[in-house]
Amino acid sequence: MRYFVLPLALVGLGITVAEDWPARIPVGAPIYAVPSDDAVRDYWIKVYSERFDVDVRWVSAVSHAENKSGDPGAVSRTGCCTGSMQVNHRVWFGAFDEECGGSDLLDARVGICYGVLIWKWHMERCQQVVSCALRAYVGQVANVREGNRYVAEVLSNWLEGV
Repeated sequence: MRYFVLPLALVGLGITVAEDWPARIPVGAPIYAVPSDDAVRDYWIKVYSERFDVDVRWVSAVSHAENKSGDPGAVSRTGCCTGSMQVNHRVWFGAFDEECGGSDLLDARVGICYGVLIWKWHMERCQQVVSCALRAYVGQVANVREGNRYVAEVLSNWLEGV
């Protein structure tokens, strides 16, 4: 009987198929464990937050405010922001290609990598003042009302631990 080995990266997505990992599954056997967009998002947020020394809870809170479902193919109403972190490709396209291994912001891995690095950039620029970084991330530095709404939403996410 022929077997294939599931990639180890699936462990990080919450997929477990056997206690003796890596699992050996007969070729052609049905596999029904498909990770949700949310699980994929959480996995890549953890990976890139650790890699770039960024607080995973803030990145997760921002991502959940930007894109509730975690859909990496999401496009904003204006068409300028895409992915799980709603990265503005008009501003950031190509900025972190080397660090993120590409510029396809609709790829969950790349889009989240960009989002993490953009968050890090704003936090450094704002001297670690979270409200400043949040307003900058969402592009609402001058619009006080919309900026306050966004800060409150992300803070609520952070407090809930999403």
